[in-house]
Amino acid sequence: MSQRYEWNVYQKKVLIKQEMMQNLVYGTFLPRWYARLSTSKPMSRLIRDIPANERQLFAHRHVLSVLLVPILFDDRFWGFIGLEDCHQERWWSNYEQLLLKAIGDSVRATMARQQMVKELRHSEAKLRTIIENNSDGILILDQTDKIRFANPAAERLYEVGTEGLLDRVFQ
Repeated sequence: MSQRYEWNVYQKKVLIKQEMMQNLVYGTFLPRWYARLSTSKPMSRLIRDIPANERQLFAHRHVLSVLLVPILFDDRFWGFIGLEDCHQERWWSNYEQLLLKAIGDSVRATMARQQMVKELRHSEAKLRTIIENNSDGILILDQTDKIRFANPAAERLYEVGTEGLLDRVFQ
């Protein structure tokens, strides 16, 4: 696990660059937390109530309470989004948990969209290669029968360049 983003209203010191928060192995540092988060269940804890080996991750930041909500992507645990309170011990409300889950869902939806766009671009490139290298002439017409695309084989078949075919009504 690596901390990727941070927002801290009170401290000017950026903690995200600290080596201690990068490349952590769940099995070593937070195995119980991973077991819970990976089953899509949030974690809400007072730091004083967790085992000493887990407390060490929070002590240097003076965290008193933590709320972590998992982010699942493609039905697999991808990471989490969390809140920490460094000023008072507190139990996080259902409203706060739901709000954090909504933010996590937005992150997941953005990742899904990015993946879809990447797959679509790959599919379009593959299809374009097939069409442009096809030995059969291929024309794409709009609803008014105007030619909107002609592959190289169609240009050879009609003995005219693309500019001579595009925007002409197919008859």
